[in-house]
Amino acid sequence: MGKVMGMKVSIERIFSEYNMNTALKIVTKKNPMPGLDGLRASELEEYWSMNKNAILKEIEKGTYNPTPLFIFFKIKPGKKEKRQISVCSVLDQMLLHCIRIELEKSYIPYFHKNSYGFIKGRGTQEALIQCCCFMNNGFNYVVDADIRKCFDSIKHRIVIEKIGRISKNNVTELISKYIKNPGMIGESIRYHRVGVPQGLCLSPLLTNIVLNSLDWFLYRKRMRFVRYADDLVVFCKNRQDAYEALNIIREYLEKELSLHLNNDKTSIIPAEELHYLGHAFVKFGNKYILAIDENIKGKMILKLQRQLKRKDDGKVEMLDRIGAFNRGWINYYRKAYPKSMIEFLQIVQESEIEEINNKLIPESSGKTETANIILESKGFVLPIDWYEEVCERSGII
Repeated sequence: MGKVMGMKVSIERIFSEYNMNTALKIVTKKNPMPGLDGLRASELEEYWSMNKNAILKEIEKGTYNPTPLFIFFKIKPGKKEKRQISVCSVLDQMLLHCIRIELEKSYIPYFHKNSYGFIKGRGTQEALIQCCCFMNNGFNYVVDADIRKCFDSIKHRIVIEKIGRISKNNVTELISKYIKNPGMIGESIRYHRVGVPQGLCLSPLLTNIVLNSLDWFLYRKRMRFVRYADDLVVFCKNRQDAYEALNIIREYLEKELSLHLNNDKTSIIPAEELHYLGHAFVKFGNKYILAIDENIKGKMILKLQRQLKRKDDGKVEMLDRIGAFNRGWINYYRKAYPKSMIEFLQIVQESEIEEINNKLIPESSGKTETANIILESKGFVLPIDWYEEVCERSGII
């Protein structure tokens, strides 16, 4: 990474009126669950108006301490292991968004172009297209590198060292308080001596800042890579190059960042065996193209069934939610091979229509009543209808 130019990030810049107003709108719009202090997002604006000056004074003096985190564990889909999720107070969420907004201004210009996760203006679609580009240029062997418990293993000293290069001391001290902030699990206290808490809006940015040095190291080694947060894939011409790349990556992570690869989940594979960001890569003629991962299809059906089984205030509200669900996952997979998408969507749509009919109307009613309820919903859309609209807009088919 080149030398970071400009003045160091200060508390004054972080808590500008613009950043505070933007952060307040983000938190109140998202309406997250309250933290341990019990303050709700709907109460935040009034609370901030009454206490803003006192809180900012504490932050400037370095005496502000965030409310302890509420910690729970979320089961990873299809896995036995659980992910630890940390929930901070809505006030701290607002303050963290202020920090994130300002740090992004300083760091995003220096993030490597092949890093795509949680970076404004980049996303999964660009990452997947880059993967296909490498494959179609003859880099047909992949190092699928899994960094073992990356978020939970990042050393605090490394975070602070990298943040300190562009931030004033009181900024690094405030960030240090947030990443070391203890959490409550039931009545037990959990102290954070390592890692960045998953669930905080700042954590993905801090992870990118730490791993950015890895990106530029790989670039200097002339490796072709794509990184989405802690999901790293490196593309090589042959298996021998892939083994050499794997050893270089492992050595750098351990020596420079005190991170380790998960040997059970790290592999060297032909390009057509890669499963990345919910997608598979299949050869169509002489070109690799995107397809939906077969494992994802089953998960998508299960998610749809959960949506249909949820209790709602009314039938129209259920249809609005199903429409949002359809738009969301189809937008995500819109670049997958059209023929396979349509075949899958036909299966999904048949199941969806059957379930909606069963739930919306009693057996004695006819299709007319269903049609009338669907017309009342402004958000409902059938999977194939939405896919065709997305494709028409983007010129896919």
